Amino acid sequence: RVAAEAAQLKKLQEEQAKKAAEEKAKKSAAAKQEYTNYKAQLRNTIGRKIDFTRVIGDGECIVAFKIDSNGKLINRSFAKQSSNNTLNDAVYAAVMATPTFNPPPSAYNNETLRLSIRFYNGNFEISLP
Repeated sequence: RVAAEAAQLKKLQEEQAKKAAEEKAKKSAAAKQEYTNYKAQLRNTIGRKIDFTRVIGDGECIVAFKIDSNGKLINRSFAKQSSNNTLNDAVYAAVMATPTFNPPPSAYNNETLRLSIRFYNGNFEISLP
């Protein structure tokens, strides 16, 4: 009888551990999705402020920054400048016009974010991986 109770207890503990692991995985996936959505919103917010009508020619640049706990964009700088100064100027103006955003979600670990802007033949591509 003691062995049966021990086996039942062990089974119960295994089920609880499995549920806890599943719950942790769900929370992790939700946090990851929240962070992905946050970066998409931030990319769109800055992207809307880039005045591509002022850009003459093609180019590509990358702006790097961090976000403090209040949502302030800090350490803003070019990680890669374009040889096209009109693109650099338009992107710089947009980043400077976005001093703050929403506070970052819990999945953000104070890493440097890199916003990549590509402008070719009148088309643009903005990514924040």
